[in-house]
Amino acid sequence: MSESKETYKEFIFHGFNINKKKNRIVFHYSFDDKIYFNPEIKIDLSKVKNTSKIASAVFNLGMAELPSFYKAYCSPKITIKAGYLDKVQIKFWENLYEKGLGEFFYKNKIDFRNLINIKIDPKAPHLKIGGHRMSPKRESVLLPIGGGKDSIVSAEILREKGFDFTWFAIEPNKATKQVIKTSKNNKKIFLGRDVQKNFKEITNLNKKGAYNGHVPISSVYAFSATLVAQIYGFKYIILSNERSANTGNLKYLGVEINHQYSKSFEFEKQIHEYIQKYISPDINYFSLLRNLYDIQIMKKFVEYPQYFNSFISCNPGLKTGKWCGKCAKCGFVFAGLNAFIDSKTTEQIFGKNLFKDKSLLPLYRELVGQKDNKPFDCVGTIEETLLALHLAKQKYKKLPSILQKINTDKASNYSKILTSETTEHLVPNKFLKEKIAIAGFGTEGKALYEYFKKRPNTEIHIFDEDHLREGFPSNINFHNNLIIPADFKIVYKSPGIPTIKLKIKSKNTKISSLTNLFMENIKGSVIGITGTKGKSTISSLINHILKGSYLIGNIGTTGLNFLENKNNKKENVYIYEMSSFQCEHLEKSPQIAVLTNIFHDHLNHHENFNEYKDAKFNITNFQNKNNLFINTSDHNYKTKAQILKFKKSPIKFKTELKGEHNQLNCFIAYTVARQFGLSDKKIKDSIKTFKPLPLRLEKVMEKKGVIFYDDSLATIPEATIESIKSLKNVNTIILGGLNRNIPLDNFAKYLTKTEIKNFIIFPETGKEMVKYVKNRNIFEVNNMKNAVSKAYENGKGICLLSNAAASFNLFKNYKDKSDQYRYWINKLG
Repeated sequence: MSESKETYKEFIFHGFNINKKKNRIVFHYSFDDKIYFNPEIKIDLSKVKNTSKIASAVFNLGMAELPSFYKAYCSPKITIKAGYLDKVQIKFWENLYEKGLGEFFYKNKIDFRNLINIKIDPKAPHLKIGGHRMSPKRESVLLPIGGGKDSIVSAEILREKGFDFTWFAIEPNKATKQVIKTSKNNKKIFLGRDVQKNFKEITNLNKKGAYNGHVPISSVYAFSATLVAQIYGFKYIILSNERSANTGNLKYLGVEINHQYSKSFEFEKQIHEYIQKYISPDINYFSLLRNLYDIQIMKKFVEYPQYFNSFISCNPGLKTGKWCGKCAKCGFVFAGLNAFIDSKTTEQIFGKNLFKDKSLLPLYRELVGQKDNKPFDCVGTIEETLLALHLAKQKYKKLPSILQKINTDKASNYSKILTSETTEHLVPNKFLKEKIAIAGFGTEGKALYEYFKKRPNTEIHIFDEDHLREGFPSNINFHNNLIIPADFKIVYKSPGIPTIKLKIKSKNTKISSLTNLFMENIKGSVIGITGTKGKSTISSLINHILKGSYLIGNIGTTGLNFLENKNNKKENVYIYEMSSFQCEHLEKSPQIAVLTNIFHDHLNHHENFNEYKDAKFNITNFQNKNNLFINTSDHNYKTKAQILKFKKSPIKFKTELKGEHNQLNCFIAYTVARQFGLSDKKIKDSIKTFKPLPLRLEKVMEKKGVIFYDDSLATIPEATIESIKSLKNVNTIILGGLNRNIPLDNFAKYLTKTEIKNFIIFPETGKEMVKYVKNRNIFEVNNMKNAVSKAYENGKGICLLSNAAASFNLFKNYKDKSDQYRYWINKLG
């Protein structure tokens, strides 16, 4: 072979012709002006008004075609007369030729070191590049297809995300055409590549001793697609090359040889920059599947069974229309499919069970690295194949011969491959599947899950220290912790999860909430109500006054159903009751914000009272001068909104709501309603007909002379004080509950000034509340039965259940507490 190399010292790229009439592009190469090659590209050029605008793209396609002919003799000099290349371009092409021909050099035992030497003819024309470009269509996508699973997965991902795309192929085979037909997307552009005459010449040269072997054909596809993108105005060229393509096969002369080099991320980065600098800055070239391994793509592919009888990946099969069942590609794909679908289906695709073919044992040993090097084919990594075989074993009661003889014990170390992702990709954010983290799987967490589940471009992960509840699909990405990995850009925190419990690995991960999601996307007017106490009454009262408004948040629905297009109307009015947990991560404020009061509460959730107070005031932080902030708390706060501040109602309302605090609540609702143009009379009439909410100083019944009141939602001292004042003649009170580090000393002193005779106390805070009480009855109880029993035993009059504390230490929630209270009133009465 050394004689061949001496015979032809120079390989020349003479030039190219663009023939618009014949829709043909012809390239001209030769060895020493003695052996000529003139491959042709058949392409529709009718849209090209000025061929100079595509000359650079054509020239670079010619550079990509060059190795197919250069390889015959590997001349020590490559002379370029067709166009000028600067130093950066020369480096790009020399690198592609050296690494893209690596397998060829290895198999032909050629020392490639310092072999590739590109020289530019001084008379080579400077072609128009950069600014001379076609105008791209907005968001248009060109998707190359070869007939295999990868481009199918890319197509379905694009479809799920709502991106329109056009298929692209060179000399499409039967599998390619069938896949396109199955996809039901008939938008396609095909190129003809007439190289048969030239390949016959190459074959004749091979017989005389010329070299033959693998070339970086993917680069030909890449630059062909670039030419099409420039002619038709496509903005994106989306490849389907996977992460596995980055892994080489072996080392030769100290350099890693990679059969898939022109599919690797290294080459993708280089060609991405090259196209934008030397052909068109409007063309974005990237691989959509780069962050996935081949086996991960396989797992995704099996979600589209309609393609099972269409796709073919092996090279012999692309010509015959059937899987050959003998090559490395067949071996790998068969194993990969068996990992995720039943063996019968896989057998139907391939026509037989490859695991039963003993002759394939050496091939599978190569695929798993137990013999020689990884095969020179477009297959997954050794680790992926081992994992696929391990998973396939789970599908058989009796293992076929191949699975019996391949040891997959190490596969358990590779299981993370299935969920592994990398940031080493060029995929624009709009094409990525957005990873959504939901922290907490209670009411809001489930609502968020149902909301995002309808959006195909999201990948939902649930984080909760409680186990996944029954009734949800087993395939949910569930994490039994609150550790949010760095690759999540956003975590939606449920109200029940304290922010301090989240362990977020990246500073770039944003904390949001269902409330913030609603506020950022709703089109109508929002009245936000927050405060330690009074939120529900005020929200419900405004909803009662403003007929046709929607009550959401703590007391209503989650509101996410209103984000659907058909429901999201500008004329809608929403009354949103917001807890401190829902306010703390707001980034958009309601048009009308109400802060009723701020007392010590939820200090088991917030680190301190100031943090709790800041969370409440966050409701107004994003208001503007056209918005309204009603503040009836003891605290002042600067805001850009118009401020209305008052402590008492100047109007005496006729209402079934008891107490001075409820007069203030009525005036807040009155003030809000006036902003919507309602008359004084209409508002007052509505307030008059409003029925008090359950569990808020609600009269339950009178039995045996005891009048039972249920104030289960009074979970702070200030609320209980208002209830005592409202009823005036309380004889017995049921107090105490969970210790949330709320100051109780002032409350304990207040109780000594009342006329209450009987104090029935729950742990953990009951004793602290009555520490100053003297000469009255104090009964310690641990359940509601004993509490109600003591109420019956100790005289007539009002018995008030108003704990001044939460009761999660004894009851499931406030409703459970109320239900038990009513049950024992009836049972013991």
